Amino acid sequence: MKFKFNTAYSTNKVYKVDKDGNKKLVTNRKELFKYLNKVSGENNTIIIPDTDLLKLTIGYISGSNNTVKINNISKLTTINIDIFGNLSSVLICNINFFAGVHFRIDGSNKKIIVGDDCMFSYGVEIWTGDGHKIYDLDTGERINEDKDVIIGNHVWIGRNASVHKGAVIPDGCVIGANSFVTHKFDEPNTIIAGTPAKVIKRNIRWEP
Repeated sequence: MKFKFNTAYSTNKVYKVDKDGNKKLVTNRKELFKYLNKVSGENNTIIIPDTDLLKLTIGYISGSNNTVKINNISKLTTINIDIFGNLSSVLICNINFFAGVHFRIDGSNKKIIVGDDCMFSYGVEIWTGDGHKIYDLDTGERINEDKDVIIGNHVWIGRNASVHKGAVIPDGCVIGANSFVTHKFDEPNTIIAGTPAKVIKRNIRWEP
């Protein structure tokens, strides 16, 4: 089978990092096709651990100078990433376990950051935008600006939860199944749940 991807965008790079921290540029065309076949910009960089535990799908990167970086993985993890913009990043620290999560960047100069030791269940959606722009008819002003999403350390997100633009989740929190998180929370070690999500329990600790 012959693998084809747009050689005009050969500035896009994939690196794999071994367990000793050594970073190696991926040059195998079959493997590059796996990550870059739907990339339509330039100077995008993907840095991932060199392990079979990671099941990563790059759905689309429509833009340039974006970064995807995943530090390390403890258990089998499934991630899907889309980026629609420039100079944006998905930065994920050391993963405990992601059963199935979709990260989507909408907009330029936006970021999704996930801290250490997080555990995400199935069907989790994390977006910096709404997917479409909405404007005020009278002023013409956009009313749904894209915003960063920041998730702290040791956060557990339940199945089918959505974490959207502007959300900040502090360390040690639990996000209830089917919840919709849309704003910044300040208190660590809480259970956050509902649509829209709110704090329903304080002073908690969770274990895998």
